[in-house]
Amino acid sequence: MHKLNFKAVNDAALSRAEQVAAHYAPNGIRQGHEWVALNPTRSDNKKGSFSINLNTGVWSDFSTGDKGGDFIDLVAYVENSGKGTACKRLADFLGVSSSAGGANNKPQLNNAKPPANNTPAFIPVTPPASAANQCPTEHYQNGTPSKIWNYTDDKGVLIIRVMRFDSADGNKTYRPLAYGSKKGQAPKWHWQQLPDNRPLYNLPAVSGKCENVVLVEGEKAADAAKSLFTDYVVSTWSGAVKAVSKTDFSPLSGKNVLFWPDNDEAGQEIIDKLKAVLEAVKVKSFNVVNLDFFSSYKPTESGLTAGGEWPNKADAFEAVQMGFTARHISAAIKKGLFIQPDESQDTETLDTDQPDWMPKGFKIDDSGLYTFNPQTESYSYISKPIHVLALSRNANGDGLNWGKLVEFSDFDHQTKQWNIPNKLFNDNGGQAILKELLDRGFEFEPRRNSKKLVLEYLEASKPAKRMKLTQSRGWHDKYRAFVLHDRVLGDNKANLMFYSERPFKTDLSSNGTLEEWREHVSRYCIGNPFLTFSVSLALAAPLVELMGFETMGFHLFGDSSLGKSTSLNIGNSVYGDPKNYGRTFRGTDNGLEMLAADRNSLFLTLDEIHEADPNQLGGIVYMLGNGQEKTRAAAYGAGSSDIRKWHLAFLSSGEHTLAQRLAEIGKKATGGQAQRLIELHACLHEDETIKKKMGSLNELHGFDHGSKLAEHLSEQMRHYHGCAFPAFIEAILAYDVKKAQTFLTEFIKGFTDQVLSEKASGQAKRAAKKFALVAAAGALASSFNITGWTKQQAIEAAYTLFMHWLNARGGEGNMEVIEIIKHVRLQFELHGEGRFTRWDEVKTMSDEPSTVIDTHVPRTSEQWGFKRGIVEKSTLDGDTLAFEYYVYPTVFEQVVCRGYDHKRVARLLKDLGALVLADSEHKEGRLKTKSRLPGTGKKRVPIYRIDGTQLFDDNELAKIAA
Repeated sequence: MHKLNFKAVNDAALSRAEQVAAHYAPNGIRQGHEWVALNPTRSDNKKGSFSINLNTGVWSDFSTGDKGGDFIDLVAYVENSGKGTACKRLADFLGVSSSAGGANNKPQLNNAKPPANNTPAFIPVTPPASAANQCPTEHYQNGTPSKIWNYTDDKGVLIIRVMRFDSADGNKTYRPLAYGSKKGQAPKWHWQQLPDNRPLYNLPAVSGKCENVVLVEGEKAADAAKSLFTDYVVSTWSGAVKAVSKTDFSPLSGKNVLFWPDNDEAGQEIIDKLKAVLEAVKVKSFNVVNLDFFSSYKPTESGLTAGGEWPNKADAFEAVQMGFTARHISAAIKKGLFIQPDESQDTETLDTDQPDWMPKGFKIDDSGLYTFNPQTESYSYISKPIHVLALSRNANGDGLNWGKLVEFSDFDHQTKQWNIPNKLFNDNGGQAILKELLDRGFEFEPRRNSKKLVLEYLEASKPAKRMKLTQSRGWHDKYRAFVLHDRVLGDNKANLMFYSERPFKTDLSSNGTLEEWREHVSRYCIGNPFLTFSVSLALAAPLVELMGFETMGFHLFGDSSLGKSTSLNIGNSVYGDPKNYGRTFRGTDNGLEMLAADRNSLFLTLDEIHEADPNQLGGIVYMLGNGQEKTRAAAYGAGSSDIRKWHLAFLSSGEHTLAQRLAEIGKKATGGQAQRLIELHACLHEDETIKKKMGSLNELHGFDHGSKLAEHLSEQMRHYHGCAFPAFIEAILAYDVKKAQTFLTEFIKGFTDQVLSEKASGQAKRAAKKFALVAAAGALASSFNITGWTKQQAIEAAYTLFMHWLNARGGEGNMEVIEIIKHVRLQFELHGEGRFTRWDEVKTMSDEPSTVIDTHVPRTSEQWGFKRGIVEKSTLDGDTLAFEYYVYPTVFEQVVCRGYDHKRVARLLKDLGALVLADSEHKEGRLKTKSRLPGTGKKRVPIYRIDGTQLFDDNELAKIAA
């Protein structure tokens, strides 16, 4: 026995260090003189702890403490072998002798034959992900390929690249690229094929959750076949017939495989060979495409018709060229024409002319559902027909709430659909399902076994169709589809469907045509800003989510008989009959929450704010604006565990404002509520006579009084309604949603820049954007000829009402700041005389003001502080008297600032210049000064010192509110 030469083997390994490291620790990268890879002996998820020194062969794993001094140690570690065995294995890999004095290690005589070189010409190495960037895209001789196909691993890392080159004479040349090492050099891409273990084409999809795979011959056929199958993943292998044994088919284990051979002898010969290989990896089933189908049928727009032709060597590519589509192939599969029958299967004596989802032993027709009795070889009636339309799950992509969507008729022949949650089949033997079916009016045959058999039928039914159920109407599938209660507008490739477990009252309706609505309703909006704005706001509702806006709310207030309800109803007519579509504030906050969720991406009107409970009203405004319901316990049904959300536009009305209603219970409206519910006085006229005649209208269109036009509109809206909204959505989808978003974005910016200055407050800008979206909706709809107006008429209406709101608000400043200062001003207006003791200026010997006051001056019983008069002399304007107020800290903080944060109030007064402070106090950020006061002697006490003149300076207020 020869002695092993460890040093010679290690020296040989060091001369090819990177090749050895890449072989025994694949998927690594070179970093300087080190090879960094995942430890192949354990579940290592991150590179960094395991490394090999390419200069010395020393290796270590810092996570486990494992280490070795050379490459033989590495092989022994990786292969869990002794050092002697590892030496031999490494020598075999390198193609050198492992023994001391072996032939490969001796000097050779001149007449001696050179030793046999056992080193493989090409050693495959698993390429790192970064290697794909170095893989050639052109051939050094053939130039640019006509087609490139990439074979990857299941993670998408490139393993093989195949290029096709088409010559002028029609010949095709294929050149593969594989990653590996030659002659001990570092791994790189080589113009050759992998010797074995080749991956399948489209491996990431094949390795996924698919159940069915179509195998074809060649990449060109595979690319074409992808368009022909909806329920199959398409794949192939590299190297044609001869490479079947060189391909790794193990990813097909447990899957149904359908093989589509080329129409030639080689295609037929490969079937048995391929079948044996696939059975070895334990595929679930193996079937072959019936090529006679293509010779017997040809595709038409209406389906399949007799008379086909299938040329020699034809494959899936020719099928596509002939006009076959996924619809034709699916129909052929359902009819049993596309797949060769398995002659080994026993033929059934059952009725096979049934839907593809029908479980074995059942059949269904218009009269009922039947089960097969093998003893009598006949079918028995068990219930009225109940069709399983689809398997269903949540539309939000979480993969939960799987169920079966069924359809049946009740005793009154009304068609009903119910989504049966799969979990109910495991609940007390499905008793809950039976109870729900009975409650919905489904009729069973009154036999002991019938209900059990119906449950068996329902549970076993697995239709190919999938439905995504949503409780939310509106935009879905990345704005490609708009779901309504009875249909889906746009592209419904996602198979979306509106579904609600609770009783759902249809609110959308239509009568007449869009042209009639334009002629008899919409045209009266021209010249009437409130009517135009209402229709534009209704059309803006589906744009709220599209543009990422929060829910927009507007409130029309003012005296009765101004025409506020008419404005609401004309907006309602965009969606349906105003009498049925409109709502009022009468109801609970929970009821309005449910209503808002139902109206996602739609328009909502709430009339008569006086009917709302003022204790709930503030919360209702926040709830509507925040766009989300409360968290509740889950119930059965699709999406029942989800918190429902909404984006919508709503318009409310009433004689009072929100602030007036809240004042009834001693509360104040907040700035947040003012932003969520923008209030507009529902009349633009100042003159009382004109106001009584016109109300909220500006143009009577030939009628002699506003009430006459309102009555006419009410009657017309009863006959013509509900066509504008779906037409608008369809127009947006046809126009292209992204283009619409771009238009809206640019429009909103332009409108906002036009109506506000750069100094406008955030609140004013936020409101202006909402008015801008309303204007944009009206302009966009007008450009689609939905309204019958010009784009400018829609814009002018929104502009008019925005300026109306801005003027009533008091400018573009911060409303909360203005409200706080107005509140403080009110305290001094009401109590400046009665709550402050007069402290008039008296001459003293020092520079300090005298703290002596006239004790005969009447004193208040509730003293807030002192009021000091300051005479300002002027020869030009005459002498004037100003006042400073010295307010006790407790009074200022708890009485004057009641309902507000006193520190914020003090800071605002400081910004206004109304808080008198010494320079040092300004620098220190203080809000109170120290001063000697009457009754405190020489001691200086903390006090809020307020300059009355600055407090009432509107110019300064406008500056700090900006």
